[in-house]
Amino acid sequence: MRYFELSVSAFANYISNYIYLHRVDSIVNPDLMTFAYAQGEAMLLGFEASADVHPLHSLHIGMSFSYVNAQLLHQPEEMRWLPMTPAPRLSIDVKYEFTHDGKVFNNAYVSARMDWYLKQNHYYAAYNTETETPSYLLLGLSAGTDVLIKGKKIAELTLIVDNLADVCYQDHLSRLKYADFNVATGRRGVFNMGRNFVFKLTVPIG
Repeated sequence: MRYFELSVSAFANYISNYIYLHRVDSIVNPDLMTFAYAQGEAMLLGFEASADVHPLHSLHIGMSFSYVNAQLLHQPEEMRWLPMTPAPRLSIDVKYEFTHDGKVFNNAYVSARMDWYLKQNHYYAAYNTETETPSYLLLGLSAGTDVLIKGKKIAELTLIVDNLADVCYQDHLSRLKYADFNVATGRRGVFNMGRNFVFKLTVPIG
């Protein structure tokens, strides 16, 4: 194996007066949800592990996993977990580079990415502040190249396809997840973007 790198970082934070936002029962406007700030003892534990592998000079494989455990101390079960805690995530990125010859098309590459968000069942349930978020898998593709004329870079072309499988999902950190019932979809809340194509042309100036 030509190249391999592994890194792991962890953290443990105790905060005596952690400030967070939660929903309340009192109604100020019947068409809107009402939230209030509170504070309490909190313990946040987590880690991120990543690995970079280069089995070939032109092939790059990157992997990472992140996890956060965020709890309010001395609270009942429905108030145990801090709101807006990201779900555990596994990411894998594979990139292959074709050319480095300095001709018309240089640094050409194709890349594939997978992001797997695990189920988030640690949520602040009091007052219906949050609900459980199921797991979902997102796939993406991208390709790009530099365009050269007489050895000088005149443009950079990039094509990106996000959410390749057109997965219907809601991010746990999205407040739009709790919007009103949508009669068009038959589901509650606003869902994240489906399949999306991006074409980017970058032209250096000067």
